[in-house]
Amino acid sequence: MVLNPDFLLLLPALIGLIGALGLIRLPNVYTRIFASTMCAVGCTSLLIFILAMKHFYSLLSLKYILLLVLIIFTSPTASHAIANAAYKKKVGLRGRKRGRKKQNKLSDKFRKFIKSRLARMEVDNND
Repeated sequence: MVLNPDFLLLLPALIGLIGALGLIRLPNVYTRIFASTMCAVGCTSLLIFILAMKHFYSLLSLKYILLLVLIIFTSPTASHAIANAAYKKKVGLRGRKRGRKKQNKLSDKFRKFIKSRLARMEVDNND
């Protein structure tokens, strides 16, 4: 039994949907990069491969195969560059920058300062 290539086009759509859900649901930058890479490489590569099989005896098939090789090599490289940039910017596993404890202390001091100012304003308004 030979599968119809038009029916096989539903498989990349399903992989793309799963990758899109991964981009929404995954918790941090690095796993979202993984989901986007799997979506790009898996969905696009499978789609191009199916189209190459559909146009098997034409020159278009060779163009599809060259495009497939290009995507397989460049997409993971780009994802690695993005992950490396996130690491160098010190983006932690929770999606926030690492080393924010100093900023939290500063924000606590600012919060105390604002409370003291508001307390002074209330005292001045009561007089």
